[in-house]
Amino acid sequence: MTMPPTLLARAGFRAPGTEDFQWPAIWTIHLDGFTLEINRTALLMILAAVAVLVLFLIAFRRPRVVPRGAQNLVEVGVDFVRRQIILEVIGRDGLRFLPYLTTLFFFIFFANVLEIVPGINFPATSRMALPAFLAILSWLLFNWVGIRSQGLGRYLRNTILPPGIPWPLYFLIAPIEFVSTLIVRPVTLSVRLLANMIAGHLWRCCRPTSSRSSPPCTSLGRSSPSTDERKQDQWTSPPPSWPRSTGTSTCSATVSAPSAPASASGS
Repeated sequence: MTMPPTLLARAGFRAPGTEDFQWPAIWTIHLDGFTLEINRTALLMILAAVAVLVLFLIAFRRPRVVPRGAQNLVEVGVDFVRRQIILEVIGRDGLRFLPYLTTLFFFIFFANVLEIVPGINFPATSRMALPAFLAILSWLLFNWVGIRSQGLGRYLRNTILPPGIPWPLYFLIAPIEFVSTLIVRPVTLSVRLLANMIAGHLWRCCRPTSSRSSPPCTSLGRSSPSTDERKQDQWTSPPPSWPRSTGTSTCSATVSAPSAPASASGS
């Protein structure tokens, strides 16, 4: 089978993997047999929460009728949540959840945008704990509001058996709605966010470049591979079945690739 030469034929290529999302503990706290470890991901979660708090405090410390500066920026975000999320999806009855949804929107935004902040380059939502917690919280709120407003029996009936559908289709729709809405909804919500941020992080760590060398991938937060590691995985020349590539492609987690031996370069 012919392999694409764009990455594997590059000497010193190091493919990113799941180990790039594992961070050692920075602080360890022992409380009556319970161990609490704080790593870089936990610090980024706290940083995102603090950023939201500081932004709102600065924006509304002196609110004006005609917004300016930070107040104008935050009000644009709030208006987006109000119009495009609540009124378009939930309706006017959902306006009471504007504070919760706005907080959720800005927190996820700051947690995601950390990926492109120089010196950090890691999204806090690329670990399952945070997306899963937010998904479970929203799922509990969603079901609690439905049960409180309709009653348990009516809520389950309207969820599993949507009105306006021919009754023979209920044999197919009922189990699907029960599983998707009441069981796996937290999983689908969390994986949707998690997978997007993992894919984006890996794409940034390994992407084509036009230069012969590339700087270490700061998004991994780790040093570049050692000389022995690069030699171990070095490709001195592509197999004969591969077309010789005129361009270069590097992984940003590697440093400049060592020169190929004279025998390989002359072939």
